[in-house]
Amino acid sequence: MENAQMPDTKHIKINAIINLVSKLMTALIVFAFAKSIITFYGDEVNGIVRSTTMITGYFTIADAGVAAIVSQRLYKVIMVNNKDEIIRIMSASKKMFKYISLIFIGLATVISLIYPLFIERNQVIDYQFTIALLIILSIKLIPRYLWTMHYDIILTNTQRGYVYKVVTFFMDLFFYALATVVLWVNKPILHDIALNGKNITILSNGYENYKWFIILALSLPALSDFFIAFVMHRICKKKFPWLKFIYVPWSQTKELWKNARYTLASHITWLIVFSTDEIVLTIYSHKVGATYSMYLISLLSFYGMIVSTIRSTMEGVFSSMMPYLGLKTKGEENVDGKTFKLYYLNVISSSLFITLALIVATPIFVQVFFASNKGSDYFDIKLASIISLNCFLYLTMTPYKVLFYIKGHFKRLLLPNVIEAIINLGGSLIVVWFFGLYGILIVTTIAMVYFFIHISFSARRYINDVNPLWHTIMMLFVMLLASVFISIGFIVPGYIGKVDLSILKAMLIIGATGTISLIGIAITALLTKKKVGNKNIIKNNK
Repeated sequence: MENAQMPDTKHIKINAIINLVSKLMTALIVFAFAKSIITFYGDEVNGIVRSTTMITGYFTIADAGVAAIVSQRLYKVIMVNNKDEIIRIMSASKKMFKYISLIFIGLATVISLIYPLFIERNQVIDYQFTIALLIILSIKLIPRYLWTMHYDIILTNTQRGYVYKVVTFFMDLFFYALATVVLWVNKPILHDIALNGKNITILSNGYENYKWFIILALSLPALSDFFIAFVMHRICKKKFPWLKFIYVPWSQTKELWKNARYTLASHITWLIVFSTDEIVLTIYSHKVGATYSMYLISLLSFYGMIVSTIRSTMEGVFSSMMPYLGLKTKGEENVDGKTFKLYYLNVISSSLFITLALIVATPIFVQVFFASNKGSDYFDIKLASIISLNCFLYLTMTPYKVLFYIKGHFKRLLLPNVIEAIINLGGSLIVVWFFGLYGILIVTTIAMVYFFIHISFSARRYINDVNPLWHTIMMLFVMLLASVFISIGFIVPGYIGKVDLSILKAMLIIGATGTISLIGIAITALLTKKKVGNKNIIKNNK
């Protein structure tokens, strides 16, 4: 064993900056690609591409979120620079991800055959085309499990995650540029139709060659992960020359699966929150028809791409603290209260600014960038408000989730994750038939509010010397801001004209009930958890 390595605050800044720049630049590349699809192929094709992209996210259920388990085990051994133990853990993880890749292939095959059956077909969307899209999109994920994931983990946990970000960015830049050129080569004839009060652009009848161009264009970004795997292998051999993978028996690999059922629940919940809306709308096609359903998915994808890009970028910035805190506490000790307060206040203030900007700017950006030939069909402040609210709630939970991950207490998240998933998925499948797109998004909000309340109270046990009242005030402040955000889209007459009084009354009733419930929860928490901070101090001093 060599000298211990201290966590470096300089790497927090480097990781945060590189993550921010790479995410934003990659988003611009993806936006340009999406713009090409909507411009040259219309709403139906863009909708089915988005729908199949979202369902491929469920293929990652195969990894059960075990990367988080590997990371938590590495914190202590990296901190004390125990290279023998690092080699053992990394060898076990590499073997594990190879098994996962086989599960992934089987899962992808089953879903690729079943999912197209839930889609209402027409002259543009057929069974064979949908299967081809699913196969191409799933191929992109295979190299990550086979050859790249373990390198990403070791780089991230040694505070060098920016290396993977840079390599990924340049590969995506090259291959998405090629894919966009392929789309530009072929320009089919489009025409507009009026459906349910919306102006929708679709392909002209009799045009079939578009399928091959779409499949070819999507195949090019899928190749990028093969090149990323090769480059990452070369880089990690130079950065970690001592990292020689060894044979490990299955019994040692099995240890990494010990908490898999807990991280799996968290991973599935994440997928349901951010990938289910398009899938539910796809099933909704059996009521409203494939054309209108794909239009709704296309509309949601534009708003979703912008907000999710900002969300994932900010989450990456906020999560840059995780390796630092994990190494500093060795994954065992509690986090200093002063450090966490500063961390959380920065998260809330940044999230507040970002969310307000998203509510105002997202509809304008969509209108200008994506829908230049559609009048005002894509300008929807209500949609922007609800999606931005969900983004705000998710970001403000990040510091609390960081605490659970560095402690490795995944079991404590099992029940709230399961409940959130049931609320989200079950509610969405019901309300979509009555309230359509907005109903799905509001159900997501309700599920996230529940999870936010639970995790904010549960995580206090991992922080030293913090008054529970501070947490309660922060939580109520976040909920107050959330109610303001969602009200902007439904109440401000300057954006939406006439206020829908029925929706407003329902929101007021829900808001009043929720506020009373929150106050009751807060009082109960203060009475029952009053000495949590002091107990943690005593425990750590022993």
